[in-house]
Amino acid sequence: MLEELLIEFDGTLLLVSHDREFMDNTVTRILAFEGDGRVSESIGGYSDWLARGGRLSGDKAEAKDHSKRPDKNKSDPNKASKVPGKLSYKLQRELDALPAEIEKLEARQRELETLISANGFYDRNQADIHAALHQLAGIQEALESSYQRWQDLESQAPAS
Repeated sequence: MLEELLIEFDGTLLLVSHDREFMDNTVTRILAFEGDGRVSESIGGYSDWLARGGRLSGDKAEAKDHSKRPDKNKSDPNKASKVPGKLSYKLQRELDALPAEIEKLEARQRELETLISANGFYDRNQADIHAALHQLAGIQEALESSYQRWQDLESQAPAS
């Protein structure tokens, strides 16, 4: 039940859990405290973090295994992030919803551009002009952010 509530939650929440499956199903980003004051951020759930080479610092057996094996990612540090993995349920839902959200933003952008380009728009009071221009700028920023998020999620999704 908690998992379902968190999936529907639109805000930001800092979650600490030992349940890796729970984290895979609910979180969209992992902040890994790596020691020596370093914190790394990874998009996706726990298994996504592991797939990109994440490792628990307390896992000494795994650390020994890594020291014996050659590091496959040393030659190309971006290689791990390019390997597509399975998206968590929440990330897949977010990816599926992005096209509709982008369509709404683009429609609103067209409306505002039509309004702004209309004859007499700049004859209105300054507050209305400023509000419309400010809203258009916000829509453009939201679109850029949505396009980037879509690209990030698509790059993580397995090829179909």
